[in-house]
Amino acid sequence: MKKTISLGLGVLLALSTSTAYAFVDESTSSILSDDGRVSVKLLSRAADETIMKRIEDNVSIQLRDFDKATDSLDYNIFVSELPMKRTIGNEKKYAMKVTASFKTPRKVLEGSDSYNKGSISGAAVAYMEWTDGEGLKNTIDAFYGNVNMIEGNVIASQAAWGKSHNRREVTKSLGSATSFKFYPDFTAGHLHADYELNIDPDRYGADLAICIHPEIFD
Repeated sequence: MKKTISLGLGVLLALSTSTAYAFVDESTSSILSDDGRVSVKLLSRAADETIMKRIEDNVSIQLRDFDKATDSLDYNIFVSELPMKRTIGNEKKYAMKVTASFKTPRKVLEGSDSYNKGSISGAAVAYMEWTDGEGLKNTIDAFYGNVNMIEGNVIASQAAWGKSHNRREVTKSLGSATSFKFYPDFTAGHLHADYELNIDPDRYGADLAICIHPEIFD
């Protein structure tokens, strides 16, 4: 997973979880990874360290600051197996919620190219529900997201999904909106969805991307 980790961002992270996604169970009955960043609740099997590792490998969180300063990025991942009223074969339904809190420092540079830039900070959520079917019959059922900016503004954002990051089938431009909800009904052998944000787009701004490509239970 591509990420820069910094501890001590609990306040920001709490803000990122303020939107309710009712199907993800984040209760204490879930199994936690050793570092507490990954929480899993399964109905049909036991979670183990292999599953925990695969979950982290199935998520990419990137914060790119345009002037390459040292930034802070913290995250949590919640995965739940969801009950299904009717199943075909060995179908299972899952949900994943990724929360990411971020902060770029205030920067001051003096000289011929002087500038004085305030910090950017906030918290974002990406949530996916998918059906894990037989063979190539995996389906993205829902894809939601939101961002809560504390410092800075969202100038442009987008949600996309398809077979991989380089094979997006659908891209939805969101403009400066801070939340979205889609029901893609997209079926393929491999699934991918991402939420990308451009924050304060001058040359000292930042991009945030949260990508989910669930192959955990294949």
